[in-house]
Amino acid sequence: MGYPCPSILQSLPVVPEGTAGTSVGKKKRMNRLSVKVKASSGFSYGAVGAEMAYSPALTFESPVHAPVVSGDVVCDLVADFDTETSYIIRQDEPYPLSILSVMPNVTEYN
Repeated sequence: MGYPCPSILQSLPVVPEGTAGTSVGKKKRMNRLSVKVKASSGFSYGAVGAEMAYSPALTFESPVHAPVVSGDVVCDLVADFDTETSYIIRQDEPYPLSILSVMPNVTEYN
């Protein structure tokens, strides 16, 4: 526990390699994020311009007993198809958050 210091991670637009080449300029939607964390107690997430949600595996009833989790946290996103798609991970609470990697799952609209 410590003092709250808001931290925001915003990705650059995600441009995955599609089945027919690059997806630059094509409509795509981010469905899910797999966030690998180490000794972390929660965060909020969402697609840019969409409503934020709280990490499902790290919800807790009491801030005194905040669980500490290491491993992959799967986060489902609610987003529309867009040519520029990116995500935000935000931590507003005085709890630990160490992000090791973020793996987005993107669907391309053909």
